[in-house]
Amino acid sequence: MDSSGRPRFEQKRVDILLSVDMVQLAARGHIRQAVLIAGDSDFIPAVDVTKNEGVVVSLYHGSNCHSDLLAKVDERVRIDQALIDSVTLR
Repeated sequence: MDSSGRPRFEQKRVDILLSVDMVQLAARGHIRQAVLIAGDSDFIPAVDVTKNEGVVVSLYHGSNCHSDLLAKVDERVRIDQALIDSVTLR
């Protein structure tokens, strides 16, 4: 709860949990491609391990994506207004 008594929602260890899932699925041979929607360098170790398992890693990212993460992945798609417009139902 915050100081006014309203519930406060926090995300804790979400990056780690997603990374563990991605690595486990890759190591068990359950996936051939992983799509990651992120932008920070916390995912780099998971991307490295996942790629070492032969999985293609595609990154969907915004404008402030960490350059080292961009360099690690196999495919990059920037999330911008044109992409959003292309998938928005009209």
